Amino acid sequence: AAYEPQSGYAYPVDATQALATRARDLGVDLRLSAPVKRLRVQAGKVVGVETAEGALNADAVVLAAGAWSGALAQTAGLSLPLIPKRVMAAHVARPAGVGRHPVIIDRASGLYTRNDRNQRNLFGLEPTLPINPDAPAAFEVPAGALESGLNLLAQRLPTMRRGTDAVGWAAPDGYGHDSHALLGH
Repeated sequence: AAYEPQSGYAYPVDATQALATRARDLGVDLRLSAPVKRLRVQAGKVVGVETAEGALNADAVVLAAGAWSGALAQTAGLSLPLIPKRVMAAHVARPAGVGRHPVIIDRASGLYTRNDRNQRNLFGLEPTLPINPDAPAAFEVPAGALESGLNLLAQRLPTMRRGTDAVGWAAPDGYGHDSHALLGH
């Protein structure tokens, strides 16, 4: 066990929006509705991207397309050992009288849970491997997954058996063969 009283976490959507806002402030041209079809290569160097809106040149290209990064890398002749998987999470309202608690990461059981906004608990659901990131199922929580996650949560926090209004969600992401993200060159 580890107790880290100064550790924390970021809300992914808030963090992403803050980074995007700062990037715009610094002159970055963000295009949220322009899917990238391929990386553009000249003389063995990535020089831009081809989007649904046309070609964009760039001095530097950061490939951060999650579950789609492997396929995009292939358009430049690169191989990334990525497995697209469905990442699932949920949250549930804490029962009256149940307060905040430390983040819990139980590797033995696979449980991750933390306090979330509005008196709710966020917790992870078991991922499935592999998945086609373009398939509608990549964005669906399979039958029984939410219930299994709630049961696992209640094993570590028995008072959460009285939790209400559980909601789950899913989205594809790309991970290495060790189930960790790829970062760096």
